[in-house]
Amino acid sequence: TATATAAATQTPPTPTAVATPDTPTRPTPIAPPPSTAAQPPANTQPTATATAGGPPKMGSITIICYPACEQVIDNGVSLGKSPILARPVPAGKHTIQLMAGGAKKSAVLTVKPDENADLRTPVP
Repeated sequence: TATATAAATQTPPTPTAVATPDTPTRPTPIAPPPSTAAQPPANTQPTATATAGGPPKMGSITIICYPACEQVIDNGVSLGKSPILARPVPAGKHTIQLMAGGAKKSAVLTVKPDENADLRTPVP
């Protein structure tokens, strides 16, 4: 009878916690992404030549199209009607778009520091 008494005095096992819709759960913390502050931004086409620690070096552009262009655009920035005479711009590569009478023409100019890049062209 000692065995029967021992079985009767044992405590039942404690149930383990199971998540149910009524049981709140805690979200797993997520580590922040690595810092990108030390990486320089990607630059596919530099448009200005900068000096170390200083402003970009400057040059200028002269654009004459005939007949006169109604719109001259330099790297996406409208410069207005032609002619454009010795306009100061940062040294580097400049994509020029010309528009006259419904016709369009594009050209690429490379402006060197302290120099003028000249574009004289008909626009069909």
